[in-house]
Amino acid sequence: MAEDVLNKVISFLAGDPKNETDAQMLLRQIQKELPQNKYAKFYKPRTEDVDPALAQWFYTMYKTIYPARAFAQDPVQISRIKHITIESFLSKDLLETERRLRTASIEAKEKTSRF
Repeated sequence: MAEDVLNKVISFLAGDPKNETDAQMLLRQIQKELPQNKYAKFYKPRTEDVDPALAQWFYTMYKTIYPARAFAQDPVQISRIKHITIESFLSKDLLETERRLRTASIEAKEKTSRF
């Protein structure tokens, strides 16, 4: 539920709604849902006060996400990260099998063995 509210806020800030009534309706819905989740500490609906810590939280998210965004635009780096992630969850037996099935290993065996 908290992620849903956060997604609505971000989509509201990022994109422009079709008309102002949609924006007002979305704001009212967020205002009703906000006190029931973990982000309630940032906003007080009755007084419509926003805590300055919210800006700091958004800035911290930006500092964390922006470098990763620039890094993730290179497909070679993305495939390498996927490979490292998958390898970290494999057992030793599967890693050994994967090492034996690599192209270089197969070509080396092909040169040393006779058919």
